[in-house]
Amino acid sequence: MKGSDDSCIIWMMFDLFKQMGERATKSQKFTKQDILMLGIVDSNQKYKIEKSQCYIGYKLLWIMKMYLEGRQFPFGSLPQEQWKKNVIKIAKYVAMSKFTSELLEFDASAFLDVI
Repeated sequence: MKGSDDSCIIWMMFDLFKQMGERATKSQKFTKQDILMLGIVDSNQKYKIEKSQCYIGYKLLWIMKMYLEGRQFPFGSLPQEQWKKNVIKIAKYVAMSKFTSELLEFDASAFLDVI
């Protein structure tokens, strides 16, 4: 399901999200609360949080939200044609049960807010 357009980053982030979940030990599990603390933790702890499945999951949802709103990652507006392609690509991802079930399990409320 990989593509050559900008929405390909969504699939790459999803793959990374799954890999981080498979590799994580109990001591490497972080929560949404930990992410909110990024501004006040030391750089070593910040680095660990930014490599967590939780951080990657929220980053993935943020990128999807940007694309659906017609914004480009990391900044700027998408041309109308590219926006349409990204919306179609995201719809295809969401139609895939593995993609949807993983993100619903991760944070159903945030995922549904995005889509």
